[in-house]
Formats: sequence, C-alpha cells, structure tokens
Amino acid sequence: MLTPAPGKPSPLYQVMIDDILTQIDEGEFSFNQPICTENKLMEKHGVSRITARRAMTELENRGILYRKRGVGSFVSRDVYQRKQPPIHTVNSASSSTSKLFAFIFPFSLHHSGLKAAFQAANTALLRAGYAASIYITEDEANTRGRTFLNQLIRSDIAGVAYYPKTADIHLNLLNHLIFQGKSVVLIDLPSPSRYISSVSSDNYGGSVQLMEYLLALGHRRIAYVAGLSPDARRTLGDRLDGYVLSLHRAGLTVDADLIVTALTEDFRRAPGADGSPTQVHATARALLAQGVTAILCEHDQLAYELTVACREMRVRVPEQLSICGFDNSEWAGMLPGGITTVQQNMEQVGQHTASLLLEGLHAPLSQARQIVVPTHLVTGATTCAIPGANTEQTEEISL
Repeated sequence: MLTPAPGKPSPLYQVMIDDILTQIDEGEFSFNQPICTENKLMEKHGVSRITARRAMTELENRGILYRKRGVGSFVSRDVYQRKQPPIHTVNSASSSTSKLFAFIFPFSLHHSGLKAAFQAANTALLRAGYAASIYITEDEANTRGRTFLNQLIRSDIAGVAYYPKTADIHLNLLNHLIFQGKSVVLIDLPSPSRYISSVSSDNYGGSVQLMEYLLALGHRRIAYVAGLSPDARRTLGDRLDGYVLSLHRAGLTVDADLIVTALTEDFRRAPGADGSPTQVHATARALLAQGVTAILCEHDQLAYELTVACREMRVRVPEQLSICGFDNSEWAGMLPGGITTVQQNMEQVGQHTASLLLEGLHAPLSQARQIVVPTHLVTGATTCAIPGANTEQTEEISL
C-alpha cells in the first residue's frame, strides 16, 4: 500500500504526501503528465515552499516520483502500471504473481544511509522486473511495524524487507508471510530464525576497528557510551562486544564504570546531578575524572554532542579527549575535520537485500542466508595519539 497507516497527527509535509499517494492509488495521475507543482501544493495546503518541496523530495526518494529538469515531477511508470491497489485482501492459500516488494524502515530515508540502501535495492529489483514500495514506521514502540506487517499479510505482494526498530522483529507475523509463500528478508539485525535470511553490517567488526585504532594511538583508558542498553538491539550488543573483547585482547582490564548505556536522547537533555548543563556534560566530566583519554560512542550523534559539550567545558578534543562515533552519518560531518567513525556500506546492504528477496521467490521456506557486510574506518579530527605513544601501528591503520 502506498498510503501509510493512520496514527498520530501527521506533519504538514506528510499530509501532502498522503494526499498525493491517495490520488496516485485512485488513478488520478498519468505517468506521461507532470503531477501538481510545488506552487499548486503551496496553494492547496497553505504551506511554505520548503514544506512543499520536502513532500515532493520524499516521494522522489521513495521511487514513487521522478523529476525531469525544466518539465516537472512525474509518477514512476512502475507505480502507475499497477492496475490494482497495492494492498487488497487475498486468500492466504493462493499463489501470488505480484511484482511488488514492500520495504519497512524505522526511519526516514535520510537516516544513516537508508536512502543508498533502498536505491541500490530498488535498482536491482527493477532490473529483474519488480518494483518496491516503502513504509516508514518512525515510532519508538515499533507498533507501526506490526500494523504494516498485518496489512501486508492480507496483500498481494511478492515479499517484504523488514528493518525493525527494536529487538522485537514480530517473528509470528514474518512466519505468516513466509508460510503464505512470500519472500522475507530482515535488514540490520541478524535473523533469529534458520529460515529467514538477513543482511546486516558488521557492527562488531566496526567496533573492533575503532578500538584497535584508539589502542594504536596509545589510549588505554577508553570508555564506551551509548543511548540504549545493549540488550535493546543486537547491533548495539555487537558494538559493546567489540569494545570489551578488544580491551581483553590488549591485556587491559574492562572497567564497568567506564561503560555508560543510559544516555537516551531525552535523558541527555536533562540537567546533570553535578550541576552540569546537561547529562552529556556530566558524563564527560565524570569520565575525565576517572582518567579516560578516549570515548567510543554508540553512534555519531552522541559523539557530536560529547565533543560540543567538552569544548563548552574547555576540554580540548582531541588533545585531552579523543572521541569516536559510529555510522558515518550526517552528524560526523558537522564538525570541522569530521568525527572519527566507521562507514557502513549501505549500498551493498541494499544489493544483498534485493538478491535475497529474489532468491526467496523460488524457495521462501528454506535454509536462511545470513549476510554480514564489512565496515571501514573513517578517521577525523576528533582523535589523536597520546603524547609519547608508539604510533607506528597507527600509521599503518590510517592507510
């Protein structure tokens, strides 16, 4: 289904997206005629040009619209040629001849490379004669993920690529889809099932890359800071595992006091108990007091916020404290020189996802394939060597 499920009141750009999608579903647009312009959207909905443009850009990112320079935006031929509504009730025992795959993401496509992953997957599927639609859940409790999966169980689709928000992958619903003969692939999380394939980045390996880099720079008191407990999501557990085992292999003691896993986004904004402006400031101050010289963060946003907090406290980054992120997201580029982080190859994630979806068409209930895509180190201006440390290994890693 192109139209999203009902939920809490939507922002204005989402209202416009929903309106356009409804008109597409009802056949009001032809693929060879441009759809309404930004000016018409502004007039119809009483919004600014920025809001209208965001709605159009979001639909282009999803592959639903495409733009011709100097002419306007058009409905994708693959979307237009679906003669039946994408979601309609079918007999679960019937065989599907659908050419449409559904992708369920927990975030906007602008989040941490999802756009690159979807575009790569969509390109591969189009070459094979299939199309893809997108569902964005954007809810902390993952309830919309359940809602979308329930809808897709009743739909005539070829399969589902599911990127769950939490550790709960709604296995019973995925099983239902597979038992209907539909292809199912998990994205970002290793599959807990022997017959559900998955594609994920090497979060453990990425953490090890960062730790080996910091150790090579001479750091020995290294902290790990996260916004969620590692049991909330397997990927987070893998990142913490990489930190712990890297210290162990280096012959260093793992200090539980240097592992902070409670800095949720809301909690980070709260004032620190020590009188600090925020919990981010308080966390940095507490770790520095324990002799920490480097911090490995769960993601780039945390690394950015810690770096800014340190500089507000006149703590020199990286001279007094080196800071690493994870994901090489937009946050990594918001500081001069960038944040030291690791890059996930989201294009490969998308390509492998498409390949597994197509394989699943022939044998949805078979031995699963678990594909793990390597990461690579990206060095930035937030890390440096401890004075006097042997950095020969550092130079080798930087190459």
